[in-house]
Amino acid sequence: MSPLEFQEEYLNEKPIESIREVIHSLEHEILYFESLGGWQAIQRDNYILNAFNANPRDLYLFRDLAVNALKAAGGKYRPINNDKRIASFNSRISDISDIIVTRSSFFYQYSVYWSHKYRVYHILENQIKLEESDLPTQSEKIPDELPKKRRLPLTPTEFFERLKGMEIGGWYSYYDMPIMEGVKWKVEFHYKSKYRTLIRDGYILYPKSFKDFCDLLELNESFAELLKK
Repeated sequence: MSPLEFQEEYLNEKPIESIREVIHSLEHEILYFESLGGWQAIQRDNYILNAFNANPRDLYLFRDLAVNALKAAGGKYRPINNDKRIASFNSRISDISDIIVTRSSFFYQYSVYWSHKYRVYHILENQIKLEESDLPTQSEKIPDELPKKRRLPLTPTEFFERLKGMEIGGWYSYYDMPIMEGVKWKVEFHYKSKYRTLIRDGYILYPKSFKDFCDLLELNESFAELLKK
């Protein structure tokens, strides 16, 4: 989509609320674009699709055009503040009781999973216990081996401090690259009290700080195929 086509379809003679919705969508697309890590951070111009069917770098121009149109129509521009989402996650970080990480191989075209790896991190008062096991798929039998158990060499306080610096509150709900075959990941944050479980996952794509997250949770080997790209 060209800038002229964008103006014609989304801005010209549109009411203020409609233009605000366009800006909101654009800013979410931009934040998603900026959050990507690994090889896709370099190649994303060629691979990342978005709701506006545009080169991702054109989204910045589209946002500027939309903001100017909003102001011309008498509206006020209020940018999305991702810092609030990050601060919200960090404020409740010490209330996390368990972190569950799943790694699967996935064939996109037929939605087929295989080679599930499953880790649970139990965050106790003075230690972090780790359970690791393979999950059976429909074509596999339940493994005879019990989950492997060990501890992370960090206190919960040290662990939470490192987690705070990763801006996990700014991660998007889902990162997706619609190609044939690749690695699918899922992270669940469970809390001791009333907070709702936070789930983030993706297929091939991942946020910038995901490598640091894998390093902290000793997941580099499990996600080696994903992280090397």
